[in-house]
Amino acid sequence: MKYQSLHQHLFFSIGVSETFVFSPVDRWEIPKPPYVSLNIPDLIGPLSTSFSRTLERISINFSYLDIISGLADPHLVLGFEAVAPLLSFNRLTELELNFFCTSAIDDAALKIMAQSWPQLEHFRFGGATKRLDLPLLTFRGLVYLIQHCRYLQVIEMCFSAFSIDTNCEPFSKTIPNENITSIAVGFSPIVNPTAVACQLHMLLPNLTRLRTTSNKLPPPFERNQAEWKEVEKLLVVFAKCAEMKDGMGQMS
Repeated sequence: MKYQSLHQHLFFSIGVSETFVFSPVDRWEIPKPPYVSLNIPDLIGPLSTSFSRTLERISINFSYLDIISGLADPHLVLGFEAVAPLLSFNRLTELELNFFCTSAIDDAALKIMAQSWPQLEHFRFGGATKRLDLPLLTFRGLVYLIQHCRYLQVIEMCFSAFSIDTNCEPFSKTIPNENITSIAVGFSPIVNPTAVACQLHMLLPNLTRLRTTSNKLPPPFERNQAEWKEVEKLLVVFAKCAEMKDGMGQMS
């Protein structure tokens, strides 16, 4: 295990990598895997009290290839109690907890997180998990994220995508984010691809690329990749239509 603090950044790497480059900073190492499962709240809690509230980047990653199979460990499931100690870092611009399973985080919890980190630009949260637990997060949670984090450029997360009422809050009160052109959705389950594509285009008008997990998925998840591909095709069409409409407006 390696830990690095550099200026306003916190890097925490599980495993020992020969190619991991460090500046002259503090290190913390434990033996290579196999290792006892981590207690995530006990890991994040003490770390969060060791840094200035001006911390800008938090990255917890897995750098040792031999433990990839261990990424399905139930101890790598993040609950809100594990994330809560990080909420006080209100200048956070990058959060990278991508290899953790975030299925226990719901929309209400994500709303609190988004409100706590208004400067957030990069949000990588459970998009690379090896666990296939159905997420409690839904499209509504994605809306909260876009609504409260106006500087977002990168989103990687798993959520249940389905049709919601776009005339009601929070959707109706959310300003579209024009910075994002690509998001990663992992193994996110999806219902009604056409409606999901329309909603995504309304929120992220320049979105044209969706990335799903590269792993072969078992039933019922295997259909998700094809349906997200359908959403991606629709997004490309919507973006092109919007571009043509803008061009016509400039000519008139």
